[in-house]
Amino acid sequence: MNPREAKELKNVFANYIAALIENIDQRFCESSPLLEAFNIFDPMMVPDQIEEIYYGQT
Repeated sequence: MNPREAKELKNVFANYIAALIENIDQRFCESSPLLEAFNIFDPMMVPDQIEEIYYGQT
């Protein structure tokens, strides 16, 4: 693969990914609050301090 072909392939991937992101955003924009509720299962969202007792109650 020459540099020109590699650049074209990179552009195709970039355009595809951008279109995919846009389509997913449009498809699930109304479901955003529901999908956001699943953050309760994300271990990275657990508070570091025990004083934050409201985690997951909203």
